[in-house]
Amino acid sequence: MLGCTTPGNAHGVPRPPEVTPALTSGDPLRMLPYLVTPAWAEAHQAFLHDVAAGAQRRPVPAYARQLHYQASEAHDAWAKLPAITAPTLVIHGADDRVNVPENAPLIADRIPGAELHLLPGARHAYFWECRPGASDLVLAFLSRHAL
Repeated sequence: MLGCTTPGNAHGVPRPPEVTPALTSGDPLRMLPYLVTPAWAEAHQAFLHDVAAGAQRRPVPAYARQLHYQASEAHDAWAKLPAITAPTLVIHGADDRVNVPENAPLIADRIPGAELHLLPGARHAYFWECRPGASDLVLAFLSRHAL
């Protein structure tokens, strides 16, 4: 499963520059508009409160956030993608601004036999916002590719 990811900026489509300050801030509230739609956030305030409380209890140190950001900006998986032999599902929110959805077909096209699913209206945290549909896609994929 490759979800909400990118092959790397060298061959992929970079995120819009306005996302970076929220991404590197460490502030879950600044990231929220990029993670889920406002309607979903409004309807799931208790869940998001729990997520934010967990992040406050176990904050990611600033240096670790910076290293993660640097790694995400510098990685380049492009040349390795065609060597993947495992059945692969590429799943992505169609409205993701953190790792833009234009990267999903780039990845899927490079991996032999990969399946691609874009979830309409979903943002970066498609696994929260579209949990039933995303789970169904993953479970169906796994049932077709049993160990």
